[in-house]
Amino acid sequence: MKIMTSTRFFYIAREIEVKGIQDGEVSLRRAWELVHEYVENEQPGSPEVKNITVTCDSSWSKRGFEAKFCVVPVIHFDTGLVVDYQVLSKYYRICEKNKNTEGDWYAVHQPV
Repeated sequence: MKIMTSTRFFYIAREIEVKGIQDGEVSLRRAWELVHEYVENEQPGSPEVKNITVTCDSSWSKRGFEAKFCVVPVIHFDTGLVVDYQVLSKYYRICEKNKNTEGDWYAVHQPV
């Protein structure tokens, strides 16, 4: 049995990530179009800037204080469509890498 190299693995993982981001952008664009249509029907002749009601929630990757990643969807209240999202991380590679660096750099990059 042939074993996949780490280079090949990370190449494939990156391709999957890029495709997922592209698909997500298409879905968000379509959701915004549907929300725009909905608001136009609900508020005909309203100004260019629309007022919409949204709700936000968050979901951490684990329970407790060990979670490192969180996703926060922004959901249009009336349609239930996700119109935006944000991924949050408590892990910063640069901070972890420079944690043992002496001086002021690490002192100002402590977790809040």
